[in-house]
Amino acid sequence: MRKIQRMGVNLIAFSQISSCCCRKARACIEARNKDYYTPLLLAVCHSSTDIVKDLLHAKADFLATESMDRNVFHLAASSSQTPVCKVLSS
Repeated sequence: MRKIQRMGVNLIAFSQISSCCCRKARACIEARNKDYYTPLLLAVCHSSTDIVKDLLHAKADFLATESMDRNVFHLAASSSQTPVCKVLSS
C-alpha cells in the first residue's frame, strides 16, 4: 500500500481508507493505526472534507481520540481547517 508521511504518522492513502470504511463493517470504520488514529481522525488531519462527510454519514465516532487525547474538533481547530470545521459542526 502507498503510504503518506504527515505529522510523523504513516497513513494509508485516503482512497483506500474511504473505500474500506464506507462499504464494510463498523469495525473497519473504527479501526486504529499505531498512533491510535481512526479513519475519521486521519481524514480531518488531511482536510479531506468529502471523506469526513462519508465517514460521518457511515456513523464514525466523532468523539474518538488519538494517542494525545485529541478528537476531530481539536485537530481541525488547531490547524485552522475551516471547511472541515463546517462539516463537523453541521
